Amino acid sequence: MALKRSLPKAQFLRVIRNNSDVNIMEEQLKMMMERFLERGYRRNDLVRELEAAKIANSPRAKDGAPRLVFPVTYHDASLEVTKIIKDNWKMLSCDDTLPKVFKEPPLICYRRNKNLRDLLVHTDPSKSYEKNIGTQPRGSTRCLGCVTCGHMTPL
Repeated sequence: MALKRSLPKAQFLRVIRNNSDVNIMEEQLKMMMERFLERGYRRNDLVRELEAAKIANSPRAKDGAPRLVFPVTYHDASLEVTKIIKDNWKMLSCDDTLPKVFKEPPLICYRRNKNLRDLLVHTDPSKSYEKNIGTQPRGSTRCLGCVTCGHMTPL
């Protein structure tokens, strides 16, 4: 049942989004409406879903100023900071020294805190980028005091 309702709306939204010319869009919406009617959809349901699709895609009125983002590294205490800001926003917004930027409360977002894996594991192995691997000469220096040194490759 949910698919039967959501499919026409999704298709109407697709047609609305993909067309910049209003005349072509209206023509394609009529054609799609006829196709859904041929497949047994009721006209009232299709009209309702078409209106919902047009409302969902309508440009929203924006005041021009984006909402200020307040990033916080997640910790148990950071939830308390969020609660304090939200609870006392009326008092904070009445302050004259608060800039006019803060018309709405800031959008509080959480950053992931460092965990044990971040501290212990290095994802960038720096030794794998060494350029002189394999270019060092083979062999070692002889001590000249033992039997083995006669069979060593000198540097």
